[in-house]
Parts: sequence; C-alpha cells; structure tokens
Amino acid sequence: MIDKAPLQRAIDGATVPVYPSSFTDVAQGFKEKFGARGWTSQLAQIVSGTSDKKSNKYKAALRNVQRYEKGTYNPDRARANVKEALTAAGKTLDPIRRELPGGQGLTLTVTFTAPEDRGHAQRERSFTVTMDATTAAEFVAAPDYDYLFDEWFDGGAEAYGDDGDYEAENVQVSAA
Repeated sequence: MIDKAPLQRAIDGATVPVYPSSFTDVAQGFKEKFGARGWTSQLAQIVSGTSDKKSNKYKAALRNVQRYEKGTYNPDRARANVKEALTAAGKTLDPIRRELPGGQGLTLTVTFTAPEDRGHAQRERSFTVTMDATTAAEFVAAPDYDYLFDEWFDGGAEAYGDDGDYEAENVQVSAA
C-alpha cells in the first residue's frame, strides 16, 4: 500500500481549509473530539474565553451551549462575539473540507522509485498530472493514487497504484 501522507501534504499545501463555524457543525466536532459528556464544557471554555469553571462568564457560556443543544436558544441570534468564538472553536477541529484558492485547478508531480522487474533495474520515475477546477475539487475531496497513475498512462493504477503489481516506493508528491 502506498503511503498517502505525501499526497495529503501536497494537497494541504495547495488548498485552503474550511472549518466548521455553525453551532451544529462545531457541536458535532466537539462531541466526536471530547465525547458525549465533556464537549459542552470544552466549548463553553472557548466561548467564554476562560477555563475557570467558577467564573460567571464560563457559567453563562455553558448555559447557552446547553440551550443551543436543546434547541431552546437560536445560535443565529447570538451576539457577534459568540459567533466569533464559535468560529475560533471550529478552527480547533479538523477541517470539514478543503478548497482550491480562486477556483483554480491543481497540478501534482509524483516522483517514486519503480521496483526492479524482469526488464528494468530499480529506477526513479516522475510524472505530472494537471487537473481542471472541477476535477481538482473532486480529487481533493477523495484523493487517490490510482487516479494519478491512470492519468499518467492507461493501466498505471494496475501497474503501480495502491494494489498494483509493482508497488511504488519512496513516493513523493508536490503541488504547483
């Protein structure tokens, strides 16, 4: 299996992360990160700007988070500083997606070591794949070496892809 980390690093470097900012998305991320019982306290700490659980700011923020969760308070009516705090809280989570700046395409260069086979000694290979904006957006949402190898040449994924006959080694990916 080819290491996907170099591909993800290249994509991360060429794209802009989009973080959750609505209460629903932030709450879901905090539930996943801190569990069903601890997420409200963690979010209240960020919204209030304090970790002092005895402070009035923290207590008010915790009540509001609990009200948002129960549906008895509309987070869209919250003051601007609360919305900013939700945005800040969302940035502590993983991005919900990545976008290409300016709606442009993506060019990736893949360099790898091709293993030795009957007709060739072990050697370094390199290829470049250029995608238009639509294809790049789809690719960024679900990155896949098989697509890149097939774009390089027909059957490339079968030869070198994730489960190819010749496992590509020392794979490096750069974005232009």
